[in-house]
Amino acid sequence: MATASLRIAYPKQAQVYGIGTGGTGEFVILSENDERKGAIIVNEASRPLYVLFGDALVSSGRYTVLLAPWATYELSFPPYQGRIVGTWGGPGTLQVTEIF
Repeated sequence: MATASLRIAYPKQAQVYGIGTGGTGEFVILSENDERKGAIIVNEASRPLYVLFGDALVSSGRYTVLLAPWATYELSFPPYQGRIVGTWGGPGTLQVTEIF
């Protein structure tokens, strides 16, 4: 009986982005990336961050993830590799680590 071996390719690269906005509009958190193996988003703002996966408009009534102030969100495996957008409804900052 033959045995199969499983080879796991562990990510070896990461890029950290700091994003700050002064307004209330939508902004891109991460662009589409077929090489994405994971990502971590940290909301550094004093207001909730509305995050949406996809190309639709994000709002307080339409979102994928709601991040409280100083909350962290980690993409599950396998990670979503499409466009990720967000809005605060006011000024704010966040840190994003994208893993390749």
